[in-house]
Amino acid sequence: MLKLITILGISLLSYTLLAQDSASSSFSIKDFSLRDYEAPDIRFKRLNIGTNMNGYGRGHGDYYSDSHNGDLRMSLYLYGNTDVYQGSSSASVTYRWQLYNRRDTLYQDKSNYHRVFLNYSSINRWYVSEKHFFAIHPRVSYQHGLNTGKYRQDTVYQNSRDIEHAIDLSVFLSMGSGRIQPIAPAREALNILISLERHNRLAVAPDSTAIDSLARIANRIQYKRFYDRRFKRIYQLEELDKGLQEMGLVTHPDMVYAANLSDIWNYGTNYSRGSGSRWEIGVVPGVKYSFKKQFQDENTNEHLGEGSNISGYGFVGWTKKVPLSFSLQSDFSAIISAGYSDNKSNSTYEIQDTTGVTSQMINVNYTLGYYPNTRTYLGVTPSVTVSANQMNSPEEKEEYLGMTAGIRLNSYYYVSPRFRLSLNGNMSALSDDYLNQGPLPSSITGGIPLAIGGNENLTGENKLSFSYGFSIGYALF
Repeated sequence: MLKLITILGISLLSYTLLAQDSASSSFSIKDFSLRDYEAPDIRFKRLNIGTNMNGYGRGHGDYYSDSHNGDLRMSLYLYGNTDVYQGSSSASVTYRWQLYNRRDTLYQDKSNYHRVFLNYSSINRWYVSEKHFFAIHPRVSYQHGLNTGKYRQDTVYQNSRDIEHAIDLSVFLSMGSGRIQPIAPAREALNILISLERHNRLAVAPDSTAIDSLARIANRIQYKRFYDRRFKRIYQLEELDKGLQEMGLVTHPDMVYAANLSDIWNYGTNYSRGSGSRWEIGVVPGVKYSFKKQFQDENTNEHLGEGSNISGYGFVGWTKKVPLSFSLQSDFSAIISAGYSDNKSNSTYEIQDTTGVTSQMINVNYTLGYYPNTRTYLGVTPSVTVSANQMNSPEEKEEYLGMTAGIRLNSYYYVSPRFRLSLNGNMSALSDDYLNQGPLPSSITGGIPLAIGGNENLTGENKLSFSYGFSIGYALF
């Protein structure tokens, strides 16, 4: 009897050990929980300098026109993610010019346009505990423009010169609870391990600890700054190879392994995904001012125009981002806002006009994103906005209730690390008389621009609109 009990005990122990070994070996790399991943500290800086030039010319019969334009821009981007801070800042300086020429039998126009744009925006959340934060999100933009032209209509010639200034300032003051973690480094680690497994170069099945360690290496090397991109790429591949071999994950570090590691890393850092939820409530005071001075007939005729907008809004919003699986991403955002803006305009041609607008708005967005591999993305975003607005002017008082519902499609495919194809489309139904438009920072809305008042008015009833776009991009360096 004792011998039988001993045999049964040994058999049970052997079965338990085999079951545990089978369970560990059946662990799939794609089973790693992206939604529970916590990113390490990230500090990142990027300075870009670029230019763009384009033009066109067309003509038929006595008509001819051409336009040549371009810009020169410099931008600085900062990003930080630590235990006590999460945010980003961007600043840019852009000079834009255009030369325009048009002529026919009765009319001639030669114009030069020059614009200088200064922009700064920042998202700053300081965490006083693991989940609770207070935030300040400033936005400042300034525009200076100079237009000169010479016109002819019939036999009358006229010179003109316009000078424009415009400034826009708003500050979002808020507090909230929750945090959205960037999970791109973890997804990149999974991409590398899946590639090794597919090409029979994976030595052992990695556990969650190995995946997390590789994700930390990917995070560290991705944000290290180099002034020569070639040296940065060499450094990154060396560090990845070193980490993989130290963890004993590679069977044969040959050319097949090296080529696939390079291919995965070339494309894997091109997308952004997040995990977590966040509540935020705050106020948005803002002010805008524009001024335009126009001279005609060699400064003998001067026209002035100016406008101002002072506004104050309150908002409460909720954002939730969930990695449903290795390939699927679910992003949801909802926001309620209400406030008042006072608009004034005055010019040489018109008497002063003052309009007050009271607005309330509810906006809901949902995005389902599909990331099958490192090169491809497909996303579908349905959205609904309901707004109630009241316009008060010295002449009349009007009330409007409007709603928009739409769906947006975004996709891209990288043919090579520098060559990208993009396709996007948008279709929306508008049923209102007046809809206040003005975007909140994408970090509040989960990446979706929302209406909150003051910029553009859409009028009409039961309108259906659609748009589409296709682009090809190539990075020179």
